[in-house]
Amino acid sequence: MSIDQHIECHLGCKVIDKKIISASATSSFKILTSTGLSIFAKYQDIENNNLINQASELVLLSESMSTPKILGFSKNCLLLEWIESNQNSNHQAEIGKVLASLHKRTSQYFGFDYDNTIGEMPQYNAINQSITSWSYFFWKYRLLFQIKYALKNKLINHKEYKKLLLIKSKLENL
Repeated sequence: MSIDQHIECHLGCKVIDKKIISASATSSFKILTSTGLSIFAKYQDIENNNLINQASELVLLSESMSTPKILGFSKNCLLLEWIESNQNSNHQAEIGKVLASLHKRTSQYFGFDYDNTIGEMPQYNAINQSITSWSYFFWKYRLLFQIKYALKNKLINHKEYKKLLLIKSKLENL
């Protein structure tokens, strides 16, 4: 199903104008519909749960911050209300504060019950594990993956890799 068909199916209106924002495995668009509604749409040809997971994560984020309204989603498409950006000089600081408050939230266990992504890079979670140690989870499921990825893709050398592995012992003391 095309993005136009998804919009017609989920929202019952037609696409009048479509501007591409970014193109990759998952493309982003600003879309104007026949009802005058502006939409931010993400679309991918491959069916998987990435966009469904992003919709779930937006619901979680909405508990801590203002997020766009979810208009529809599927394994190929995520439709959100379009929000015009009105960045001021404090915009980056505001984002930092919101992210800090989001990460202050507590839970009995760490990680989602599904794997997700950071952009197009996989972010693995402790599925079916009851990890109660923040430092263990953060090391194994966030930092170590990124460090190994950087070495494998020659973004760092072996000496830098060895230095980065020392972070593990520091985390346990935080």
